Amino acid sequence: MLGCGILSSVLYASTDVLAGLRYDGYSFKSQAVSELSASAASTRSLIVGLFTTDRRLLRERVRLDVDTSRPDPSFEDGTDTGASA
Repeated sequence: MLGCGILSSVLYASTDVLAGLRYDGYSFKSQAVSELSASAASTRSLIVGLFTTDRRLLRERVRLDVDTSRPDPSFEDGTDTGASA
């Protein structure tokens, strides 16, 4: 779960840097990352592909968070005593 979050962050930052370096005249200081995915940008396909992967990793992390936060049904119905055999 934590790995998905870390990998997603690294992928996002790496995508920004890689696309920014491939975009002629791009300034990290004065231009937004969204300009790298503009319809006429030469880096659009790179950004869209990698950011799609980034979003999938984040969704997987959220899914895992939700799955682990659900209570154990056997505990709720009283069949689980918490004692080990």
